[in-house]
Amino acid sequence: MDRYGRKLRRAVRTLLRTKGLNACDVTIHWRNLTSKPVGYDPEIKPLSNPGTIVENDGEEDPVTIRGFVHYVTPATNGFQRFQEIQQGDVILDIDAETDLSGKDDLRFEIDGVQYVQKDHGRELAQAWDVRFGDVAILRTLLLRPQQ
Repeated sequence: MDRYGRKLRRAVRTLLRTKGLNACDVTIHWRNLTSKPVGYDPEIKPLSNPGTIVENDGEEDPVTIRGFVHYVTPATNGFQRFQEIQQGDVILDIDAETDLSGKDDLRFEIDGVQYVQKDHGRELAQAWDVRFGDVAILRTLLLRPQQ
């Protein structure tokens, strides 16, 4: 079964790379809130609260990935059973091996609009990611427009 999972993962990656289906560029922005600012010297300006942003806002260089994007509209009827999903939200499927760990204050820019991750319940999370046997294919994120 792993052989077919790997073939499926390759096919999905090809679709993402060639912008097949509804794949588009997604720019990921984040801050590194745990590192000290460049040039930080505790003798000159101690951090009042470790982990907070001082002078340098910790903004990392953005990274552009590709993902399958679905905009939730009133015509979207398959997601109505989950309260967490509202009109205006975005369902984003990205390569399962995309590493988002260690990135604080994640923001996703799609077609010039900034989105942030939205909390969702356990039932939705269980129905979410795409796997084929032991092979992770896609990771699904629920996003809302940034306020």
